[in-house]
Amino acid sequence: MRLKTSIAKGSYYLTRGIIPQRYPQLLLVLRRPTGVRGGIERLFNDLGRSLEKNCHIDYVRPLKNYPRKIGLLSSLLRSILSLLWKKYDLVIGQDLSLSILGPFCRMFGIRLIIFAHGLDVVYPSSVYRRYVLFFSKYASKIICVSKSTFDECSSLGIPHDKLLVVNNGVDFERWENLDKNETDLKNLNKVLQNRQYILSVGRLIERKGFHWFIMNAMPYLCEIYPDLRYVIIGEGPLKEMIENTIIKMNLVDKIILLGEVPDSILAWAYRNAAVLVSPNIPVSGDKEGFGLCNIEAPFFGTPVIASRIDGIPDAITEGITGFLVEPLNPDDFIHKISIILSGTYQFDKKVMREYVVNKFSSAKTAKLILNLIKDPK
Repeated sequence: MRLKTSIAKGSYYLTRGIIPQRYPQLLLVLRRPTGVRGGIERLFNDLGRSLEKNCHIDYVRPLKNYPRKIGLLSSLLRSILSLLWKKYDLVIGQDLSLSILGPFCRMFGIRLIIFAHGLDVVYPSSVYRRYVLFFSKYASKIICVSKSTFDECSSLGIPHDKLLVVNNGVDFERWENLDKNETDLKNLNKVLQNRQYILSVGRLIERKGFHWFIMNAMPYLCEIYPDLRYVIIGEGPLKEMIENTIIKMNLVDKIILLGEVPDSILAWAYRNAAVLVSPNIPVSGDKEGFGLCNIEAPFFGTPVIASRIDGIPDAITEGITGFLVEPLNPDDFIHKISIILSGTYQFDKKVMREYVVNKFSSAKTAKLILNLIKDPK
């Protein structure tokens, strides 16, 4: 007769005649407080859920309603207290700014993995770059979300043997099981009036290129397709400028700014869009690490037209999940969008979905992290 006693998830499981086993203990340190929405936040929410199936995870998040620097300091102090209180197998930092955890992890004999994205690598400050280069040497591995991010980390002087390219992953099971708010969905459909629309998702900041796209591509697309609408989901510092541009260019009835929306609305928007457009533009001192929306949209059968810039090419396989075009080239965007809207080129929705599920699952990232615990080399 076997006796199995479970104190709690992550505790020891005692089985008569079997060597005691336990879940790996992980500390996941985040840069932003609960409730903040964005690609990196969705990435780590999904990664956390995937890891929790085989690990016990403690989360450290910054305190709410504080400036970013104070938030970073609060995360650091609470992380140190956690390391004093409990023995962890691994600490995971959300981005390179948290590489300062390295000396403390080494002091306690705990390995540290840091993720590197975009702005956290190329932030235009010589002091910050020296900070990252110094503290990153204490990390066991730095996970770069794209080849472009790998190159930027390498240019900082971080040794190649510390760098590992692992593309962003999504918990696609979560998208399958979303609770739907039928009232919100009906209201959105009423706004769109069943018209065909193209979609963009992301923060309203310069590198995303939404303002550029409205100025340089939308007037011509509206001439070709008078009933076409452009839906943008996201908030950010350029919102007022974008709103003023929409009014100035007489596109008020063509462009819909939805702001931040719940995941059920985001899923509906992905599923019903004709195309997801990621018109990123080059911005000095900023960088798109990957672009999570570029793998979320194909899961719902929506192809992507995106700029061939920064880490975006890692997210798109041309002819299967979308097309890449040269940044700041409105004619190229208009042409690629048109061949999809007109039906000249048709993507296989089933193939798109299977492709991103097989290649970009957060479960794959979680498995890799578990392997790093077992074999740090």
